[in-house]
Formats: sequence, structure tokens, C-alpha cells
Amino acid sequence: MKLSVKVLRVTDPMLPFLPGNPVARTLLLAQFSVKPWALDGEVVLRELRSFLSTASVDDALRVLAEGPTQDGAVSTLARVVVGWGTRDLVTLPRQAQRLRDNFPMAEVEMYRGSGHFPYWDAPEQAVRTILRATSARPAPAPIG
Repeated sequence: MKLSVKVLRVTDPMLPFLPGNPVARTLLLAQFSVKPWALDGEVVLRELRSFLSTASVDDALRVLAEGPTQDGAVSTLARVVVGWGTRDLVTLPRQAQRLRDNFPMAEVEMYRGSGHFPYWDAPEQAVRTILRATSARPAPAPIG
């Protein structure tokens, strides 16, 4: 992903034209979506511009790539729900077991046939997951 952001910055003057072309969209987004050619070019342009304009994206990518691994948590006060694409090329589906091992209280929902951005490849399922995960539920009892 770090390389992808660098590519976006270099191609910024051409950015308005790239998402509109299915071939360019496929080359640019193949690691994030299983069908990048089918995505709406305007939606993709807004998303890419938001990545580039976010002040914290460089720090976040640096920490993801070079920072310490997370130790995990047996329990958390906040509910943790992760949607994971079965065809994710950034965080491979087999890595979901590591998430389950490190965060046993987390719910992991697999999105069949989706890439790294399930809201692109499986938007209806992503919306259902978000609505289910954020619906009113009693807060867990504090630990300790």
C-alpha cells in the first residue's frame, strides 16, 4: 500500500483521468479489488484523493510497515468486528487466524470473493456488518 500511495502522488496530475479508464483502474487497484474495472470511476477518484489528502496516511503506513506487531488482547472494552475479503491480496485470508489468536473476543466476518476493500467488492454485506456491529447493545462489563 505504501508503494501505491507513492504511485498516486507521482501520477497526481493525471489522477482525474486514471479512474475513468477501466484498464488504468485495473492496473492501479488490482491488489485492492477483485474487479477494479467494474468500480465506479468517480467513487474511485474520490477515494484516491482522500488517501492523498489525509495528513496521517504516511504515518499510518509507516507504522503498519515498520512498527511493532500488536500483542493482542484477551478481551477489550470495545467491540471489535473485522470484515475480511477471502480474496484479499494485502492481508491474506490465512492471516485471519493470527487475528483470532491475538484477539479472541473479536468477530471476524469473511467476505466471499472480496478483495482488501470489501465496501467496493461486497458493499451490501459490508453495510450489513457495519449496521449490525454498531447497533445498540449493552456495553460489556468493565474488566477488573
